[in-house]
Amino acid sequence: MNYEDKPRPGKGFLLVIQLSLAGPLLIMTVIGAIAETGTHLWLALAPGIVILVLVYSFLLHAAYSTVYSIDGGALKMRGGFIKGNVELATVRTISKTGSVTTTLGWGFGSRAICNRFSDIVVLKTSKEKIFISPTDPDIFIEQLRSLIPDSAPQQSSSTGDVR
Repeated sequence: MNYEDKPRPGKGFLLVIQLSLAGPLLIMTVIGAIAETGTHLWLALAPGIVILVLVYSFLLHAAYSTVYSIDGGALKMRGGFIKGNVELATVRTISKTGSVTTTLGWGFGSRAICNRFSDIVVLKTSKEKIFISPTDPDIFIEQLRSLIPDSAPQQSSSTGDVR
């Protein structure tokens, strides 16, 4: 059975991306206005502007190219240039949580490929927690549970009890 989900980015996620670009650009503009105006200042600021535009482009690409697919006993995830796989046989619990602040990247014992801050699905294996943001978390959880050997228990997000 194959299942693929291409969630749209959340408004909050897009707002954070825009603010992460607007803040540094505003600071550089203020610095430019306070300092002597001239070509040398803008040449000095140009590398920073180029870096900001590249980061902004990467985040937008990640926001609009997030894909989760279930195929051949594995969950394949992609958000921009970040990719990951999870063997469904290693999943111990599946839960749904209201919100999360981690969207793209790896942490200590966790990784996330999300393009929203809300309606997050958390997969726990023996080694890590994986955060994803499918379009419809309930349908996605059903799809996962139907393919997981011995059906990993679903954990309630409000009580922490395993059902």
